Amino acid sequence: MEDRTVKIFTTADNRIAVKFQYNKELINEIKKMHGYRWESDEKRWTLPYRKENIFHLLKIFKDNKIEIDSILRAKYLGRQIENKKYLLTTYIDQIISEVKKELILRNYRHGTIKAYKSNLRNFLKYFSPRQPRDLTNDDIKNYLSHLITDEQLTASTVNQVINAVKFLYEEIYKKRIIIDSLPRPKREKRLPDVLNEEEVKRIFESVHNLKHRTMLMLAYASGLRVSELVRLRIEDIDGSRGLIHIRDAKGQKDRYTIFPESLRGQLLRYWRGYKLGTSGWLFPGQEPNHHLTIRSIQAVFERARVAAGIKNNESWNRKNPQSS
Repeated sequence: MEDRTVKIFTTADNRIAVKFQYNKELINEIKKMHGYRWESDEKRWTLPYRKENIFHLLKIFKDNKIEIDSILRAKYLGRQIENKKYLLTTYIDQIISEVKKELILRNYRHGTIKAYKSNLRNFLKYFSPRQPRDLTNDDIKNYLSHLITDEQLTASTVNQVINAVKFLYEEIYKKRIIIDSLPRPKREKRLPDVLNEEEVKRIFESVHNLKHRTMLMLAYASGLRVSELVRLRIEDIDGSRGLIHIRDAKGQKDRYTIFPESLRGQLLRYWRGYKLGTSGWLFPGQEPNHHLTIRSIQAVFERARVAAGIKNNESWNRKNPQSS
């Protein structure tokens, strides 16, 4: 079996030496480093005795078994080699770099590249120190479940994670994986917008809780997705300019939408009634540090629909006569 062990040690003239089996690509990487020298008698490469050279060598030889002498280990690395923290970081960086290059070659948009990199970095860190090639179908399913249940990410964001992971396996590793068989979460819907004006009015009148009524009115008047509504912060409402700042909207981009002037009084009554401050969640849950859940708002709407005497299929599935 081929010996891929790399030896890194100090020399008598106080330089860093590295010995490894001939590999043209790795040699080219060594030659990119400042102050390199090939010592033919000893059949080794040497570099100036600097901390950054140690770390760069670890990055170059991350896929090899590395032996480092005790002097370098004690002086520069401490426990980093023992817990593989540094090696893990450089390994993840290498994967992200390869994905980025491939995305650029395929002319992906800058925003998509940024999102793929972020999603893949989180994916790799979640499973560290396990390598992605060793992950199973169940591992990936559990990760997606974690994003939906624990992180409460939107279906759109989770679908983007799936696309990024699929790109890693199929385009970088050339490995057909099981993501095609994973059930993709359905895209989250807004509250039904096919109700006519009279039905919407009845919905609002059936809700007596100030907070719930404000939520529904804001959702309908501004056209916000439910996921965007629950994540609104007080500071996102720009009353002076009549705008709502929506963070991490579709495509993980920020955007602005119109803040309806007709809701200024309603929102002010809610803000005063619940004694909200100048920052924090606009619609906090039972715990002030957490926003209201998507399911909570959907449940509020469903109760209001029933109380207003509006049947589900008959009203929701017909076109809104006001929109024609």
